Amino acid sequence: MPTLRNIALTAPYFHNGSCPSLPEALEQMAFHNLGLEIPKEQEQDLIAFLRTLTGEKPAILDEGSR
Repeated sequence: MPTLRNIALTAPYFHNGSCPSLPEALEQMAFHNLGLEIPKEQEQDLIAFLRTLTGEKPAILDEGSR
C-alpha cells in the first residue's frame, strides 16, 4: 500500500503518471471515488494537510553497502 508521506514530492500521480499536480489528483479522486466536487477552500485545506506530511527522504541503501 502506498504511503502519503512525501506525497507533495512525488508528482506525477496515479499508476500511469496521468495527473501532473496534487490539486488535480485530489479533484479527480474526489469525483471518481466519491462523486463529489470539493469546494476550493476545502481543497486548499486538504492540500495544506498533505504538505505537512513532507519530511526528509530516507536513504535507501543497496545490498553492497551493508
